[in-house]
Amino acid sequence: MPEIRKATLVRWYRNDGDLVRRDEAIGEIETDNVSIDIAAPHAGVLRQLAKIGDMVGTGVDIARIDRDE
Repeated sequence: MPEIRKATLVRWYRNDGDLVRRDEAIGEIETDNVSIDIAAPHAGVLRQLAKIGDMVGTGVDIARIDRDE
């Protein structure tokens, strides 16, 4: 599978401040060829760092998940 270097954030499935579960789809990015769901790496509170329409590249954080204590 080719590495995705640049994509556009096209959709958030959950709102900033929502509780999310590990592996839950929280948003979607899109390249010229494919749309990909982004999954939460662990459970916690979603903090969106990017806005819909933002170009994101490899290694760019689009969100932070504050761990659920």
